Amino acid sequence: MQPAEPTAENELGYTPPFHQQFTTVNGLRLCSYTNISPQQGLTAFPQQRAILILLHGYPQSPYIWRHVAPKLAEAGYPVFIPDLPGYANSPDPTQSHAQDKLSTGTMLLTSLSQHLSLLDSPPDLPFDVILITHDRGSRIGHRLAVSKPLGDRFHIKALATMDIVPTAEQFKGMGRIEVAKGYFHWALLANVEIATKLITSMSGSLWVEHAVGRMTKKEDTKSATKVYARQYDNETVVRASCRDYEAAALVDVPAQMEDQAAGHKVDIPMLVFWSESGLGSWFDVEKLWRLWAKDGIDLEFCPVGNGVGHYLVEDAPEIVGKRLLQWLNRIDN
Repeated sequence: MQPAEPTAENELGYTPPFHQQFTTVNGLRLCSYTNISPQQGLTAFPQQRAILILLHGYPQSPYIWRHVAPKLAEAGYPVFIPDLPGYANSPDPTQSHAQDKLSTGTMLLTSLSQHLSLLDSPPDLPFDVILITHDRGSRIGHRLAVSKPLGDRFHIKALATMDIVPTAEQFKGMGRIEVAKGYFHWALLANVEIATKLITSMSGSLWVEHAVGRMTKKEDTKSATKVYARQYDNETVVRASCRDYEAAALVDVPAQMEDQAAGHKVDIPMLVFWSESGLGSWFDVEKLWRLWAKDGIDLEFCPVGNGVGHYLVEDAPEIVGKRLLQWLNRIDN
């Protein structure tokens, strides 16, 4: 199954069995893509595997999963891929949605719950989900794995993160010049109004092309920026993504520090990917995640080398896809 050319109606660019759908959560219209058909539902997946929730980061959309999601579907997994609230095809015109990671993640789980409730044969509750995440999506996944909201409807079974360390550790690392330079946009975007004015004045699409282009050398990834970039000519998307970074600094970090102090850590199987030449050059990724996970849990680490950058799910989809399937076959059988 190869990705099709994306259109305005099908940003994911996938051929069937994926289809686009919309739900409304807290007054916000959320876009997502899934291979769970309303007619067959989960009965189309006879092995009763966990639902895979794929979460993208900044400034991407679900299109970033175009090489990996089809492989997961072909392996027999139900897959659900939302636009993050406020991003891409889930814009927030009222700017009323709180952008902290817990409320964002809860909205996404609620969106999936709504979709499943419309099936001819809704699944028994709670049902298993596995979070597969990149960048900002990984920060949402981390929050969900620790807080486990909607536990009456969902059992969060495992978490895969890609190219992050916990948000609090990221901010600590910015005390080093090389890290602050590499992640300059964190402080800029957290100043919502000035960042929004600066980005829209230069054009949101041009900003994205520069932001993504400096972090990859692969032409396929650079060409994908055209899909991501056009969303940022919508000022509401620019502002919502900036509010995401603001919440990271003002809400998510204090919440993480409270969790650490109380001993609330990741206690489910976890697979951690990172770019050796990028994130791995600044942080001891394995050491940090061990500090943020409970002792004795199933932790698996996958550094990706050969110059692969931050967008490793696009730059190295063969490596990521193969390792994901090996991990899933081990933990979800």
